[in-house]
Amino acid sequence: MKRSIERLHNVVRDELNQGNISGAVGVYGELDPKVEAKALEILELRPAQAETQILQRDRHAALLSAIAIAGGTIEQIARTFWEMMRSDVCELREPRAPEQRGSSAMAHKRNPILTERLMGMARLLRGYAHAAMENIATPECRDISQSSVERHIFPDATSLLDYMVRKMTELVEGLVVFSHCMLENLENSQGVWASQRVRNALMDAGIPYSEAYQYVQQLSFEAEKDRMHLKTLLTLRPLNGRYVTDILPSEKIEECFDVNAYIQKGIEHIFSQ
Repeated sequence: MKRSIERLHNVVRDELNQGNISGAVGVYGELDPKVEAKALEILELRPAQAETQILQRDRHAALLSAIAIAGGTIEQIARTFWEMMRSDVCELREPRAPEQRGSSAMAHKRNPILTERLMGMARLLRGYAHAAMENIATPECRDISQSSVERHIFPDATSLLDYMVRKMTELVEGLVVFSHCMLENLENSQGVWASQRVRNALMDAGIPYSEAYQYVQQLSFEAEKDRMHLKTLLTLRPLNGRYVTDILPSEKIEECFDVNAYIQKGIEHIFSQ
């Protein structure tokens, strides 16, 4: 979102800082360019270069594209939340009123209506951006067919993005997080999430990369297939005639499967920026 804000600022500063008052056909036939410059100065704009009587619409398309990208970022956040709100995942839940209904047919469902609304609205913004792209090609650089389009897409797109930002803020602030479900889902993976850590530990202990990789891969596939934890399999399946417990100390094996140790540095780095 920070990049989207910066992108919008850049478009306004670099693309929408020009104006045009150049007469009926844009050749200053009955108008001194000094008048244009003075009038635009009052509006804190500068004269556009090499225009006809209308401003070329690549500038406007840049603005609508930046708005659409911002909407796409909100959609990406909403999409991630939506996946985590699925009934079979149950790691997040939307804030909801006490008597709010979900599915009209299935009373047990808690439909993520706000999340899905934001995902749909991003498609509208992309549609507005497409319309702005279509406005760039102007017959003889002077017709005003884009006017009827812009009377809709500018107020609609800007107000819609404002709404989406406000609603996403409400969603994030009121998000219900089920950390115990996150831990359960992690445990249901049978520990294969730690495969890279195990492989790296074996390599640090002197096992060649290919041997460590193939060994951990085979055990991870077996863990998923037979629903047996990877840590358990490490004690049962030898690596070239040696058990992992003879290669790695038990403390190191436990460290490989320490969830907090795995994510702590990343969390600290993200929130320190």
